[in-house]
This record gives sequence, C-alpha cells and structure tokens, in this order.
Amino acid sequence: VILQTAKHNEFPFLPMVADYALNIWIPVTFKNQLLGFITLYIERETVIPDHISGFLVSFGREIGVCHRLLREYSTIRTNYLAGVKELANIWELWHPFNSGHAAGVEALALKIAEQLGSSAVEKYVLSVAAYCHDIGELGIPDGILHKSEELTPQEIKTIRAHPLLSAEIIQRAELRHKIMDTVQYHHEHFDGNGYPHKIAGAKIPL
Repeated sequence: VILQTAKHNEFPFLPMVADYALNIWIPVTFKNQLLGFITLYIERETVIPDHISGFLVSFGREIGVCHRLLREYSTIRTNYLAGVKELANIWELWHPFNSGHAAGVEALALKIAEQLGSSAVEKYVLSVAAYCHDIGELGIPDGILHKSEELTPQEIKTIRAHPLLSAEIIQRAELRHKIMDTVQYHHEHFDGNGYPHKIAGAKIPL
C-alpha cells in the first residue's frame, strides 16, 4: 500500500489529489503481476495501522483474482460463441437453402434487443440461440427437408416439431435455460397461430 500526502510523495507517477490530505494507493495484483491501483482519498492525515494495511493488500489481491477470472470468462464466452457459429456454418454447408439464415436471425434479434435496452448477457443469449434455433432439423429426415413437392399434413407436423427437438438437444448439452426457451418458442406468433405450442401475447417468453 502506497501512502501519499502533500509533504510526502515518493511516487510522482501516481497523481496526488490536492483536495485530500491523504491518498492511499492499493495495488491490484495477480500472481505478483501489477494490474493497476485502487485509490482511497482521506480528508485528513491519519496513521494507517499495520493490520489495516495488510487487509488492503489482501483486498487488492482478491480484486486482481476477480479481474483475471472475469477476463478468462469473457474469453471462454467468446470462444464458445465462435464454436456455435462454426457448427451452424457446417450445418448450412450441408443444407445450402439455410445459408446465411442464422446470421440474419442474429442480426435482427440484436437490433430488436438494442431497441429494448437489453443487457449484454441477454444479447449473448440471443446470439447463441440464433445459431442454435434450427439445430432440431437434424432430427428431420432429409426426404422431408429437401422435398420439392407439397408437404403432407404429417410432414408439416414433423417439420414443426423442430423447435422442440432443438430445445431437447440444447437441454442435453446443458446450455443456459434461457437459450433453451428462446429456441423452443422461436416460431410462436403473437396472435397464437405459431407453433409448436400455439401460445400468444405475453405467454410467449421474452
């Protein structure tokens, strides 16, 4: 812990705030690497007991650990989303009629989320869901997916089951519950004429 006063300033690279008698600089560290400082300002000069100094040093280390964990978590999330996108790209190569669909869904969903003032976490969920929402089509026979003739009522029913299949796959993969909901209800309509549950209005989870 670095203590600075108007009369005692050994570290000029740390700016002294003149309105306060005492500036306390707490180093934020991780494995002996200096990440930054936390500054406390005290209006009058005072003696900082050793046990308080020790606590502040420990506090700086804990903040350093949290900072590093958050950075690693952010990297994991970024890599995870990149992996999901790559799987979607592979699926679209196998089914060219879906080419660009997931990216278009993501772009539209994020525009709406921006207008609604959604949080960063909610936007992340939407991005992952956009690239997973049709994964249930893996369970639909190619003969139905690629059929050029008019579908039979039973074939339409089979295709309209893909949101449920997508949600089931996501549940098995232990992804976020909110992603599963977003995928499961992505074909519901506000007027209740969507599928697979035919729910309407506020009953459709956001």
